[in-house]
Parts: sequence; C-alpha cells; structure tokens
Amino acid sequence: MKNRLSSLLSRSGWVLPAVLLTVGGVLLFPYLRAGADIAVNSVPIIASSGASNVSTADLDSLEGNRILIPKIDLNTEFSDDLGELDRTVIRYKFTAEPGQGGNSVLTAHNLRKFGNPLFSMLFMVEKDNEIAVSYEGRKLVYQVESKEIVTPEEANAFANDSDEEVLTLITCYPPTIDAMRLIVVAKLKEQS
Repeated sequence: MKNRLSSLLSRSGWVLPAVLLTVGGVLLFPYLRAGADIAVNSVPIIASSGASNVSTADLDSLEGNRILIPKIDLNTEFSDDLGELDRTVIRYKFTAEPGQGGNSVLTAHNLRKFGNPLFSMLFMVEKDNEIAVSYEGRKLVYQVESKEIVTPEEANAFANDSDEEVLTLITCYPPTIDAMRLIVVAKLKEQS
C-alpha cells in the first residue's frame, strides 16, 4: 500500500503545483496586465469605448457625461441613475455635480459577478495621474491627490462635501474580492 501511494504521489507530484500556479495566476492576472485590454471568461475587464489611448486632450471632442482615466485606458459614460450601476459608472446624486464645486463621487463595479467591472484596474491609478470628466457640457481635468484602501464603513466619509472641487472614485478592493474599498481622490486642475 505504501509503495502504491508513493508511486501515485511521484507520478502526480506536478498536479498540486500546477493547480496552485493556475489559481494564483487567475487571481493575480489583473495586477500583472494593468492597462491592457484583457478578458476573463471572455468578458472585457477594461471597457474602453472605442479609444485605445485616451488622453485629456480628447476631452474637447466628447459629448455627454463621460469619464476618461488615461492610466487604465478607461473611456466610458457615467450616469446619475443608481439603477444603471450594473452597466456603467454612477455619480451619487447626493454629491456635487462635476464642475459645480464640492465633492463629486463616482462609483463602479470591479468584479464581473456584480456587473460591468469598469473600475477593475482603478488600483493602478497613481498620484498626479489625470482624470478627465465631461458632464452636462462642462469639461474638467482632475489630478489624483491620494489613493487609500479602507473598510466599507470608512468609505462613507469620503462622500462628504468639500469646499474644493474634488472628484472621488470608489470601488471594491481587491479586484477579485469586495472586502475593502479603494478610494481615489482627485482635485480639479482645469475646467473649460
């Protein structure tokens, strides 16, 4: 019996490492391929809307309510309707409108099981990166000031109003789990 078990383990000794590498690769894949158009289960993680290299200079040509995050190649519409959260980025209605002063809070999913994972790569955004917003005819460029990971309860504090023009982006963290919240805060750099 002992010889059979030894023989089986020696022949299948590669199975456990292979399984661990596969599972680890699936969980780490979004971190390793930041900014690329990648797919998991044939569902795009980054849903750019036709623009492959978004720059804030493209802002003038945009129509409607859109957010552009060049660092993660995100160019998508956003809505004020919370019912659209499974489909797009949402602005919390109780927060300021972009360009009107105060804190505008936008949120989106990062995991496919909850909806369109538009913010799956938000963790790649860094201090001083630019985020562009087009909202009801206003064109704004924000500069990232900070990025924090907090508990869901602590995330509510980031929705508070501000005397400054601020854009706050909130999503679950890490991208494959929703235990924490990733908060990106950006201050207005320019408006047209």
